[in-house]
Amino acid sequence: MESDERVAGSSALDLPAISNTGASQPASAADGLRSLRDELHRIAMLTEAIQSKFSADGESRAKRLLHCRPDVQCELSAMASGLAHIDALLDRPKQVGTHVHSKHTSAQGGLTRCGVPSGGGWRIDGHSLGALADLSAALNTIWSRQDRQGVKKTIEITYESPTISHSFGDETRPIHAFLDWARRLGVTVEWQLDGFGMVTLDCSKRVPSAPPAVCGPVADVINKMASQAQRVEIKCGGSPLHHTWRHLLSFPKADELRIEEGDGNPPIQRTVKSIPTWLLEVGQDGNNVRLPAIDTFWGELGLSVDGRAHLPARPRTLTRLLGSLRHLTFVELSSASLPIVYECVSCTSVDKLDRVVLHVGPRMSALPEHISQKLPAVKYLSVEVSDAVMHDDVWRVVEGADALSIVGFVRQLRPHEAELRLGIHDDALASHDYGGIGGDELDEAIVEYGTTWTEALGFQCFQQVMETQHLTHASASCHTIEGEFGEPEFSHADLHLVFVAK
Repeated sequence: MESDERVAGSSALDLPAISNTGASQPASAADGLRSLRDELHRIAMLTEAIQSKFSADGESRAKRLLHCRPDVQCELSAMASGLAHIDALLDRPKQVGTHVHSKHTSAQGGLTRCGVPSGGGWRIDGHSLGALADLSAALNTIWSRQDRQGVKKTIEITYESPTISHSFGDETRPIHAFLDWARRLGVTVEWQLDGFGMVTLDCSKRVPSAPPAVCGPVADVINKMASQAQRVEIKCGGSPLHHTWRHLLSFPKADELRIEEGDGNPPIQRTVKSIPTWLLEVGQDGNNVRLPAIDTFWGELGLSVDGRAHLPARPRTLTRLLGSLRHLTFVELSSASLPIVYECVSCTSVDKLDRVVLHVGPRMSALPEHISQKLPAVKYLSVEVSDAVMHDDVWRVVEGADALSIVGFVRQLRPHEAELRLGIHDDALASHDYGGIGGDELDEAIVEYGTTWTEALGFQCFQQVMETQHLTHASASCHTIEGEFGEPEFSHADLHLVFVAK
């Protein structure tokens, strides 16, 4: 029976799980299975005896066992020359004779004394790649021994949200060194992406000349991570990644694309120019070759205070990218510019969208009076105020004029259903003269006036869309806070409107 050792890491708290199905060659496969079965039975009985004495809430069997009997660790190590814990031995008896996987979360020192490498579970990200050197050093003390020659060795590593940037080649040198060590010892390294499934393309930094893509074994790792990705994020505002990355980065399983402005909310022109053009390639059916399964787009675009911004006429990288996503059903945008929102929705190549979610902020720019782009049919539109586009404002609010501009967008889009949830803070509310009253009387007057004013604003909004939309819900409220001198002051109003197409 072939000897097989495996190190698996599945969470940031797990120690590497090492399994071994026999360090020496048995007389026959059947004899080996019987011998291992008897040994497991003996360990199971010992475990149950100790476990009955330790029933602290929240502790796993392995943790209680290791805390109680340090000598048991050596029993386990002697049994299979590397068994670090016993949970899986008891829970997965069908795996005996093939691979026995197990997990625990502590007793680092005890594992080291038993000859089993200790450390955190092998879950790495861009900030912890140096830990690979510690892993190889720990395993090298065991796997480089003469009695480990010919043993099949496997390490499982979870790569958490890889970020591919202009400095990626330098950042991943520890991976290159680790894979070189694994090759020399005949170790198989199995890479997998973490459960969130995000791969980020960081184009937010400006560089004089973008370096080419990595090559060799590291390139193979990144290619595999891209093939497993469920989400792709592009951080924009700097220089696009070098065109040679197109040979490594295709995302066949990704169904969500995110575009995020870089730090400082760069101008929309810089954001658009930083999107790699090699992501725009389409097949004969017009669908994106590198992002063929995207059905959800999430974007932060035009978050700057200047809400008058439009997408640049050239390059049309963003609109071409959105137009190449032929399976798009959901669009979510955060923006301070309604023209940018409108252009993003209008450039999609699909006939209909299930949902459009819009996050807005103060000083929204209105749409031009005459616009003629073809728009997809939208089943549901949601608009709400977002912290992402709040600038320096304290409240999650817009002004009355912003609300009317937003409803102008609803009029152009003509969704089957539209829901607006807006916090309102307007000078007409904040500066109203209440004639010198105070206390509870002032509080009631502010609430009454603010609610009436907001209801009137809601009616103005409805008037803009009444030719094509029914108003199915409308509510308004007003809120106060305690001012500097203990008197109530206007805080903000809330406006909630729901429209349904006629």
